[in-house]
Amino acid sequence: MSALEGSLEARYGRRTVNALLAFEEFASQAGRLVARGRLAYDADEMLRLAADAIVVKLGESVTRMDASFLTDHPQLPLRLIKDMRTLVAHEYDAIRPGLVWNTLERDLPPVAMAIADVLDRS
Repeated sequence: MSALEGSLEARYGRRTVNALLAFEEFASQAGRLVARGRLAYDADEMLRLAADAIVVKLGESVTRMDASFLTDHPQLPLRLIKDMRTLVAHEYDAIRPGLVWNTLERDLPPVAMAIADVLDRS
């Protein structure tokens, strides 16, 4: 464990550190999926299902973060990520593929960069 992770762990617990690291990995997976392009996504049911699964995993990682971490980092729209997870997991029949795509392509990268910054400077 790095000193940075140790500082976060002391403040928020190991579970939060693991959740942040998992969030980073899931965001990386989303980036690789988005790199395939929108046409590939629209044409491939498996890519769309993979995108849904990534959204669920991202949201689940947020649920594993300590509440004080979420309170201490209001600039991170983590509640929205968690809400998107709930929508995809429970209201799957109402999800439009474009909504998931936009979340992964446009909305997620700044959040992922902010999470990386928190991990880097803590």
